[in-house]
Amino acid sequence: MGSNDELYEKSVLDVPKLQRYARKMAKAAHSKVPMASHQEYVVRQHQEVRRKGWFSKESVTVSERCAQGPALRYWELGRVADETFRRKDGADLYGHVHINWTGVDDGSMIILLEDGELRHVAYSVRDTGPHYPVLEMETSHTEWKVAAMRPHDYLLLDRPNLGRMREKTYSRKSGLLYMEELRRNYRVTVRQKGLGLSLALNRLLKRAE
Repeated sequence: MGSNDELYEKSVLDVPKLQRYARKMAKAAHSKVPMASHQEYVVRQHQEVRRKGWFSKESVTVSERCAQGPALRYWELGRVADETFRRKDGADLYGHVHINWTGVDDGSMIILLEDGELRHVAYSVRDTGPHYPVLEMETSHTEWKVAAMRPHDYLLLDRPNLGRMREKTYSRKSGLLYMEELRRNYRVTVRQKGLGLSLALNRLLKRAE
């Protein structure tokens, strides 16, 4: 085990100190650093009666996407990707290039709320869809699970994912292929437990100056 790892394992995580520093940074950044926002939605279903032809009606189920609670306003302090995968492939059909796109992005994120509270976010993004030279059709599905900080969440930014991205590009007259993948490879990059989060808060302070 290297010296950095030894120092890290011997160090003690000071959660109250990090929480105090987070509240201080939120006050400093207030009205000086733009905040992002995230809105949670819930899908509700209800029945509607619709006319079918001149003399008959039918009952159909209608899905409606409704906002759930107020939008969450926050500063993003940092994220650690879990595993990502992206792929594009295409083929020339009768002179038109048809490209299929797939993207997967999972991981964890630490955010700072306006009142100085820290939150852990488990995020998941799925992108799929065919792309054409003129018309682009794509669907994107994003899920957020926001939770209170647990002790090990304060260490999240101490261990970034240093996994390698594998890339392969292949092109020919009939199309192209592009693949990209990130494997799990977490490594400690600081000497003190919680220092990764502390440095992220410090960067937010610099943006407020």
